Order: sequence, then structure tokens, then C-alpha cells
Amino acid sequence: MKPPHRSKTVEQTIQGLLQRKLHLMAHERLGEALEENPTSRPLRHMYAETLSELGDYIAARSVLEQLHTESPDDLKAAAGLPVLLQKCGDQEAALETAIGLVDRVPPHRKPRTQVLVAEMYMRSLDFEAARALLSRIPEDELGVRLVKQYTEAEILLQEKRFDEGVALLRGYIDQRDDFASEHMQIPEKTTAWFLLAKTYDRAKAYDEAWAAAEAAHEPYRGWDCNRAVEELQNLQSFFSRDLVQALTRSDKTFEWKPLYIVGMPRSGTTLLEQILSMHGSVSNG
Repeated sequence: MKPPHRSKTVEQTIQGLLQRKLHLMAHERLGEALEENPTSRPLRHMYAETLSELGDYIAARSVLEQLHTESPDDLKAAAGLPVLLQKCGDQEAALETAIGLVDRVPPHRKPRTQVLVAEMYMRSLDFEAARALLSRIPEDELGVRLVKQYTEAEILLQEKRFDEGVALLRGYIDQRDDFASEHMQIPEKTTAWFLLAKTYDRAKAYDEAWAAAEAAHEPYRGWDCNRAVEELQNLQSFFSRDLVQALTRSDKTFEWKPLYIVGMPRSGTTLLEQILSMHGSVSNG
């Protein structure tokens, strides 16, 4: 009974790293875990996810294709392939795979998968097929309506129908704050502001483009004491005991001892680190 328990613990540890977007650490942990258990499908799924997040799309595609070949009914592997194929530049295979996926996903995921296919049609400049598919997607939920609206705005930008695109993006921005879901991801409000700025720019409405770009940057402008405190609290909760124990090499013994230098910004911590690193027994990193 011990090995399964250990395997589950390793999977949970790596999943925790991935959830915190510590992909390099997850990659190293996965390398060690796959040496011990190279046939583990959960570990290989996480490995493909990690490779994709690190930008190694070809390697991630290879892992998912192998998983899909071994088990064609593995919906998780099939669902990850279209985007990876697209990122590898294989638009035709990406579109074919995504179309085949539409009838296989659960009903609650079908609208988002159809939108994915429509986006691929759009990137292939087949606007007629993209729009035809969008028109067939039911708008039972706000998230589906919004993502259809955003995709249609992207198509209108490609077609240089700027006024219509602006109207759709304005509507999207007005409604975006009303949507929140853990199961469906749609473009953030800031992303929509940037697309609106691009649309205005293409339409040569430069003042409006500048105003939209300003609105996109608004959440990140200026000093806000409450936001700074919130960020520090988020950092404190982020580096929990479980996370520290999950970090790569946290369970290994080294001959050297770590030395941490902490302090406020511009207080001389970098200078102190450089002075200490000049000693033959100290190595900085």
C-alpha cells in the first residue's frame, strides 16, 4: 500500500507547484518522479502541462500525442492537443482535432470548445465558417455570450469593420465584471481594453486609441497603500509551509548552509551580498 500513497503525495505536491505557477520547480520534480514511475499517466499529463507553460510546445505535443495514442478515449489528452498543435504551427491538424473534440466533451464544455473551433477558423481567415459556427452556439450563460461577443469583435477587426467591433468591445467591457467562473476562462477586461485600443488605432482614431490604452493600464498605475498591503499578504499566504516543503530539493541535505539577506528596498542589501560573496567560503546565487 505504500507506493500508491507516495505516488499520490508526489502528484499532489507537483499539482500544488503548478497551481502556483512555479513551473521550473514542477519540471524538476516531474523529472525525478517520472524516473521512478515513467508510465504514470497523471504525471505525464502534468509534464505536458508544464512543458507547455515553459514554452516547449513541441515536447508538450509529443507527450500528449503519445498519451492519446496509448488511450484514444483519454479526453484530457485530446482536449489539450488542438491548442498545442496550433502553437506548433500545424493549423490544419489543430482545426481537425478541435472539430473532432466538439462531440466528445461534456455538455457544459461544448460551447467553449465550439468557440475554440471558431477562433481557429478566424486565424485561418475563414471568417464565414467562424461566424456560422458562432451563430449556432446557444447563449444560455453570460460567459458564453461574452466569449462569442469577443471573438466576433476579433473577426470584425480582421474585416476592418471597426465601428461594429468597437460597439461589441464596449458592450463586453461593460459586462465583463458581472462574470466569474472557475470552470470557464474568458478574456480579462484589461485584454479587451487593449483590443479596443488596437481597433481604434487601425481605424486611425488615435485619441480614442490612447484613451483605451490608458484605461487598460489604469489598474496598474500609481501607489495604493491598500493594494500594497494586500500584495504583501498574498505573498505571505503564497509561501505556506506546504509550499516550502514542496519546493525542489527541500527534502535533500547539503554540505553548505543558506544565508538569507533581507531588508527594505534601497537599504544596502545588494551591497552587503556583494561584499559577503567576495569571501572564499561564500557563494552567492
